[in-house]
Amino acid sequence: MAKLYIRISPERIYAKNLDSGAVFDEPALLAVSEAGGRKLIVAVGNTVAAACAETGAVRIAPFDTHSRVLVDDFDSAAAIFKYAVKQITGRSFIAPSAIVHVTKPLAGGLSAIEKRALQELAQSAGARNIKILDDPAVAGYTPGQLEEYLKRI
Repeated sequence: MAKLYIRISPERIYAKNLDSGAVFDEPALLAVSEAGGRKLIVAVGNTVAAACAETGAVRIAPFDTHSRVLVDDFDSAAAIFKYAVKQITGRSFIAPSAIVHVTKPLAGGLSAIEKRALQELAQSAGARNIKILDDPAVAGYTPGQLEEYLKRI
């Protein structure tokens, strides 16, 4: 079973498969267009700006549009999670475990509702055994220190 580390900031989503070393590190953006009353995802991450310019799609930033909440658009956030996890796990039939880490400064830390939203986002991407990392000390870790910390949990 693969172990994933997913870090969310208002601007980026970073996901790493701790077993294979595969990394997804792109802007937390979607380009969405509407056709027949349905929303269609046109692009994710680095290709959003070009897709919006070419197709007239709407840019959505589900982690960056509201100052008081972590996730402003749950469905868009789930789409980004699914895309990132698929990029680092491939076509695995075994559900990976996941560690989800939020770097957006939130007064008072993560609420129970925000933790549940993160759990559900990771589950929607196929992950199981999800741990929400809300240790403020981790924010100052170097990449090497963070890798060691993640191996222990």
